[in-house]
Amino acid sequence: MKISEIEAALRSLDSQERLRAIAALRKCDAAVALPMLLTKVDDPEFLVRSFVAMGLRQS
Repeated sequence: MKISEIEAALRSLDSQERLRAIAALRKCDAAVALPMLLTKVDDPEFLVRSFVAMGLRQS
């Protein structure tokens, strides 16, 4: 996924899209991924927040 696609997916109302975007951030540099992950720390979906926490732990 391109960065612009990841950003769009993170804004999606579909939690599955947001999960795919967070998974795609694993391939990005920490300098790019961290700010995007931090925007989803308070996501309404528990699974999305869990993926964010895992992503932040790996960065």
